[in-house]
Amino acid sequence: MCLDSNLKSRLRGACAIAEEFVEGVGELQDDELRSLATKEAVRAIDAAELHNQHCINFMLQALQASVSKHLDSKHDAIWLLKVLAQKHESSKVQILAAGGIGIVHGALLATADDYSFLQEGLWLIYFLGGLQALADIMRQTNHSSSAEHVALRSAGAWAIFQVFE
Repeated sequence: MCLDSNLKSRLRGACAIAEEFVEGVGELQDDELRSLATKEAVRAIDAAELHNQHCINFMLQALQASVSKHLDSKHDAIWLLKVLAQKHESSKVQILAAGGIGIVHGALLATADDYSFLQEGLWLIYFLGGLQALADIMRQTNHSSSAEHVALRSAGAWAIFQVFE
């Protein structure tokens, strides 16, 4: 898709320039210019990190909205959050800080009849908090025999089995 490749190209260019700027700042000879440029580099990094958090929050909100409206986009939202959590420790920290496990848990209970979504969501929970997070999710549903809780526990047991397989 043209738009996709254009966005990727713009991102690569922006990141390359930012990286060159940060690397170049350390080579500056003038102390005052180096100090001011360092402040600009820190501001740029802070802005990027803040925008990353905004994107994480956006995807968590999109997940909640798609579940409440019974939209298939919930699969896309959970997939992207999972990719981010797997690849970037900072994304994992940001998802956790935004209450991601609780949001995903709520989404899973609301759509427990969608087994593939259950599995994707449980893998996201695993990537966020490991086996302990999976166990905690299952423990929270332990005293209920509702169909949603049983489905979640069943999918959770299968996810734990797959971890050790």
